[in-house]
Amino acid sequence: MELGFATSDVVLLFVGRLGPEKNLDFLLRSFTGAVQAYDHLRLVLIGGGPERENLEDWVNRTGNQHAVRFVGPIAYDQMPRYMAMADAFVPASVTEVHPLTVIEAMAAGLPVVGINSPGIGDTVKDGVTGFLVPQEDIAMYTAMMIRMAVDTSSRQRMGQQARLEAPNYAIERTCNMMLERYERVIHGSVGRKQTLRVRVDRFIELFRK
Repeated sequence: MELGFATSDVVLLFVGRLGPEKNLDFLLRSFTGAVQAYDHLRLVLIGGGPERENLEDWVNRTGNQHAVRFVGPIAYDQMPRYMAMADAFVPASVTEVHPLTVIEAMAAGLPVVGINSPGIGDTVKDGVTGFLVPQEDIAMYTAMMIRMAVDTSSRQRMGQQARLEAPNYAIERTCNMMLERYERVIHGSVGRKQTLRVRVDRFIELFRK
């Protein structure tokens, strides 16, 4: 794994399909502004997809080839090596449900810069395990990238907390929580139905008298 970055560089990592649903044009626009303000910022994108050629063209047109690397798809057992060399995780999607890559990044000790949307907003605690920005606020996302890069102590603190929080979002635990909620709703509905049936039976009995 040779990306050609310096040890002083701050590396932001994205992992996922390079498709429109991942909002990667937003991510690259934000990064373009951030790297202009902090030249030691770097972005690594892992994954393949239909948008790769367009995204690479954007990088070339903005002159940021030195700062962005497209790794392509990798074997899952290689992922920890890339997580270990990164400093933060940067998903830009607003359509996640259970963001597994975010949870895996947190488990690896990476703080997150994400958009406050379902899935991401339910997983990342703003100012605790990363930064959440309002939906589609490119200026704020850019600012949070820069802050993540320059505020080393906060970045490390949030990374440590992210590692501690990650087990709370394990799929087994969240599925059990969801199952318990469904069961409470079902039981509550059954209870209400039984109560209504009792009231109806009493009314019929009174009418018969």
